Amino acid sequence: MTAALALAFLSSAPRAAEITPLEVGLTASGGVIEGWRVDAGDDAAPTVALVGGLGGTDGSTDAIRTEVEAYAARPDGGRAFDVVAIPDANPEGRDLVFPPTGAAYREHPEAHALWRWLGLHAPDLVLVVGDDGAGLADALGRFDVAGVAPIPARDAAAGAGWLATLPGNLPPSPARLELEARRARTPEALANLLAPIYGQGFDPPIYIDGMALVAHLELGNLDHVEALAAPYVDGTRDSLASRFGASSLVLAGHLAFAALAAETGDSRYLERARAAADLAFTDDGRMREAMPGHGEMSDAIFMGASILAAVGGLTGERRYFDMAARQIDYMNAIVRRDDGLYRHSPLTDAAWARGNGFAAIGYALTLTELPADHPARARLLAEYRALMTTLARWQNADGTWRQVVDEPGAWHETSSTAIIGFSMQRGLNRGWLDAAEFEGPAARAFRAVSARTDADGGFVDVSESTNKQPSLEAYLLREALLGRDPRTGSFAMLFAVERAGAATD
Repeated sequence: MTAALALAFLSSAPRAAEITPLEVGLTASGGVIEGWRVDAGDDAAPTVALVGGLGGTDGSTDAIRTEVEAYAARPDGGRAFDVVAIPDANPEGRDLVFPPTGAAYREHPEAHALWRWLGLHAPDLVLVVGDDGAGLADALGRFDVAGVAPIPARDAAAGAGWLATLPGNLPPSPARLELEARRARTPEALANLLAPIYGQGFDPPIYIDGMALVAHLELGNLDHVEALAAPYVDGTRDSLASRFGASSLVLAGHLAFAALAAETGDSRYLERARAAADLAFTDDGRMREAMPGHGEMSDAIFMGASILAAVGGLTGERRYFDMAARQIDYMNAIVRRDDGLYRHSPLTDAAWARGNGFAAIGYALTLTELPADHPARARLLAEYRALMTTLARWQNADGTWRQVVDEPGAWHETSSTAIIGFSMQRGLNRGWLDAAEFEGPAARAFRAVSARTDADGGFVDVSESTNKQPSLEAYLLREALLGRDPRTGSFAMLFAVERAGAATD
């Protein structure tokens, strides 16, 4: 259904219950697959999903519209369950197969969008209206949908009145029970679930494992972290001479050495952290224009400024703080947009979610160390608060952020949600943010990360490793990973320990 038709429907529908528009995903040509929601008004009510148009726009689309309109018009107390409707799931008539195959959402985007949306929203029953030649109903009941659990489903003949035949006491679906259990996890439980899986190596010493090691230190796993760091302080290996050299990935990985130095007071760890930070200075001690390896990407707000601020915090030397502020200013001139979001690089204005997360955590970690009397602190704190306000405005109802933050229909990305959530939680814990405004967004972000984490430490919808891309479309078509992911595992751990209050104030 077109946006105009959906708007006409919403404006003409009876108002006995609000009909809320939904975004399900994008078609192969970039159109938004839309849906609607009608709430029963009871948080414990079961949810029924109506799905139509699987073979392309057909009579099932109008039939579902009629059904939703009638259901919304029921008087208060007459709605026994929430209803979500996706009346035109395949508007371009593409070939579908369930479970979907290929790289989500680059291949078979309509099938992946519907499958993962249903798995992550976990209705208690799905009614497939009209053509189900792709076997959606059968697949929903036989497979773990989006890695969550099966969902009862059945085909419904074209027509109307399906909801009237359903009992009001539908049992919860296995997917709903699984998501409820995930959302109920405490931060400590999530951190302890992830700890045996992530941060189990540090070769090469890049930020992906490094941030997990920082989280391990917060969990009290000092011996574990020291054992992994030992080759870099006993002369066996040079931390700046791995296959990644002194790239920005490695510079940020040295945050693990800074955390070890802060934890133990061992000068060998400080030496390693300082070796990375000193790359920001010329041989005669002058500040460079920016930290090497920034690549004109927003990643460098985190990967460059954070290690400088950490070494400044360890040594008290003003030059490291000055250079951290310079790094942020330099990168902002390149990648901060006028609306407060971050383009990933000058190649396109696309506000890639993880790129915005890197900006957020760069501010959060720099402000953690920057002295109260530093001339740049008040300005950087104001910039951080403005970024948090902007990101909170773009947060989805489920607590996530879109893969491209401001692009309607873009898929919801998990690693960025963990990074932004951590950055927001750090501001709450340190008193930089108003709890009345930001506790809600931080809590929703944590529940979203936990809901998207399975018992094996796997995740749903994580953007694959991403260098700067030439277009908006290239970011939208990055593969959405399903399963274990070290980057997301590290930042989810970090968010969990921060949320638990385990991080040092």
